[in-house]
Amino acid sequence: MEKLTDNYKGWDKPQRQSAGAIFIMFLKTAVALIKSFWPLLIILVLRKKGDESSGNYILLIIILFISLTFIVTLIEFWFFKFHIKQHNLIIQSGWLKKRTITIPVQYIQEVHLEQNLLQRLLKVVSVNINSAGSQKVEANIDALPYKKAEELKVLLLSQSHVGSGQAIEEIIPKKMITSLGTADLMRFSLSTNHLETFVIISALSLNLIDDLKEAFNIDSWGLMRSYADKAAGETTLVVSILVIAGALISVVASVIRTVIKFYNFTIEQIQHGWKISFGLINRQQKIIPSNKIQVLTWKANWIRRKLNFWIIHVQSIGYSITKRKQLIQIPVTSLDQVLSLIPVYQRSPVFETNKGHRIEPAYWKRKLLFTATPVTLILVLIIYLWIGVAAIGVLLLFFYLAWYFNKWYKVFRWQINDEGIQLFSGVWGRKYSLLTWKKIQQVAVTQNPYQRTHQLANCIFFSAGGRVELPYIQLSAANYLANLSLYYVESRDEHWM
Repeated sequence: MEKLTDNYKGWDKPQRQSAGAIFIMFLKTAVALIKSFWPLLIILVLRKKGDESSGNYILLIIILFISLTFIVTLIEFWFFKFHIKQHNLIIQSGWLKKRTITIPVQYIQEVHLEQNLLQRLLKVVSVNINSAGSQKVEANIDALPYKKAEELKVLLLSQSHVGSGQAIEEIIPKKMITSLGTADLMRFSLSTNHLETFVIISALSLNLIDDLKEAFNIDSWGLMRSYADKAAGETTLVVSILVIAGALISVVASVIRTVIKFYNFTIEQIQHGWKISFGLINRQQKIIPSNKIQVLTWKANWIRRKLNFWIIHVQSIGYSITKRKQLIQIPVTSLDQVLSLIPVYQRSPVFETNKGHRIEPAYWKRKLLFTATPVTLILVLIIYLWIGVAAIGVLLLFFYLAWYFNKWYKVFRWQINDEGIQLFSGVWGRKYSLLTWKKIQQVAVTQNPYQRTHQLANCIFFSAGGRVELPYIQLSAANYLANLSLYYVESRDEHWM
């Protein structure tokens, strides 16, 4: 314990952030206020538009807004302090409403450094800290000099369960593994999910239309309907132009977003894991210790399969599908390179997919009966009421879903070894998933009525970073896997984090 205490020297007294935090906190406060009250601000500005005193009125509003924001920022900066005491990281903030965050150092799970454009100009970085019990960023220090932030990160990780008491030198990068060049970055950008970007742009556009209606009493939808009526004779041309424009905008936006996020991506080897750095405007640096990884997957969509380009997904403690920001993505330029990284998590070789076990064919047949059939019939009925007999074309969806579920069944494979379970799946794309026995916290064997009568079951493995499901296998195999995983967990003296 004395050794740990000695390591905290210089950090055991309350200290403030770098003075650069004042500018960062000022902008964050101003942006938050503008996002919340921008319609009100516009109304106040336009209220005296045209008056002789309108210029002075607008200037007064701006001065009051800046002054109030600056005063709030100074108070927040002055009362924000942090230090390490009795193996706890303590962060204090607030004036009228005081807040104290206490995080036991041994339970700190993640320490990431981030640097946006303003922080680069100020020569500071922000420190984001997560603990094992948190599903989000638990503590954030906005501005520390890089050297001091790096020292704090290494200290916290070396004394936490993540570091497992490692010497500081063991979490300093040993060698460069790979980086994304310009050509690789463009391949990655062009093969990303453009549909997701299209949905985001559409949602933002709809939100903007509603905001304009509330702020200026503009009937945006009415204007759009009037233009649509005028162009009624050229519906096909208008729709085609809108679709093409939307597709081009989505592709360009997703490419720009991906380039900005993953610019200058590098991954370096450390003693027990990886260190990754990436970002054009917001530069991020993350340490990924191997014992932090709960579930490891790597996948590629159809285009990326052809390009031999894969994305490793690291699911850590607290990860959930609804909080995808926690998911760490590592773009890798070949499957061989992926396989060279896997031993950090699981030393056993990845199984040959054609030699893995299959699930029961009842899986895709039941999907066809209870998913494809009702979905198709409902859509046919709805579209028939809209356009008539032409709705019969929707029946093609049934045949596509039949092919899809059958293809997924044929591709899916699973295998076990002394270290854990491995899964392989996909239809258009491909996905590998690894889960080691020591990460399993709970196993569930579930059955629906059909499975009970046919001695089938689903085996679900739960970890702190998510679940892995093995559907439609023999009940005897599911019970065997459940007992085997619990045996490995109890018989081996291995920590899950």
